[in-house]
Amino acid sequence: MVIKEKRAILYTITVLAVFVAVNLIGRLAQVPQVTGYDLPLFIGPWRGSDVTYDREQLIAWLGMNRMVFRNYTNGASGKEVTLYIAYYDDMTHSDKAHAPEVCYPGQGWSVESIENIDLTFTGKNFNIKRFFIEKNKVHQVVYSWWQTRYEVIGGNEWYRLAQVKNRLMFRETQSIWVRVSSEYDDKEVTQQEAEENLKDFCRVIIPFLGNYLKAKG
Repeated sequence: MVIKEKRAILYTITVLAVFVAVNLIGRLAQVPQVTGYDLPLFIGPWRGSDVTYDREQLIAWLGMNRMVFRNYTNGASGKEVTLYIAYYDDMTHSDKAHAPEVCYPGQGWSVESIENIDLTFTGKNFNIKRFFIEKNKVHQVVYSWWQTRYEVIGGNEWYRLAQVKNRLMFRETQSIWVRVSSEYDDKEVTQQEAEENLKDFCRVIIPFLGNYLKAKG
C-alpha cells in the first residue's frame, strides 16, 4: 500500500511539473523578442535630425554594434545639442572605443579643460566627464560617460575595470557610450547658457538610455 501511495504522489508531481513547464513555454513564446532599440527622433520639446556620417568607417574604427549621431533642436527655445551614442553588446567590442581626450585633438580641437563632475538626473547620480573645447573660434561644452546595466562611469580606464569585474561576476557586459555637446561663442551664447542647455537635454534623454541595455542586438 505504501508503494502504491508513493507512486501516486510521484505521478502527481510529474504531471504538475509537466503542466507548469508547458504553460511557461507557451507564455514565453507569446513574448515578442526584442532585437534592438532605436532612440526616438522626437522627445519632449526636442526634435532630432540625423547627422551625415560614414557609418561603415566609424564601425570599423570604433567597433560599435549600433549607433546614433543626431542634432536635437528644442522647439520652444531654438537651442541645439549634438548627441552621439555607441552601443556595444559586450566588452570585447567596446575595447576599440577611443577616449574623447584622444579623439578631439586628433580632429583638430583644442581641449581647454577636462574634469570629472557629479550630476543628478532623474534622482540618479551620474559621474561624467566634462570638456570645454575650441576649434576655429567655435567653442563647445561636452558631457561624456559610459553606462552599463549596473553603473555610470566617466572615464574609459574605470569603465574597463568595471567591465572586468562584471565579467568575473558572470554579469552581462553590454554598454553604451554617450556624448552630448552644445556650442557657445561668449557673445550671443555664453558658456553657462550652453551648459544649462546641455543639462536640460540630459534630463529629457536619460530615461530613454536604459532601453539600450534592456534590448539585445
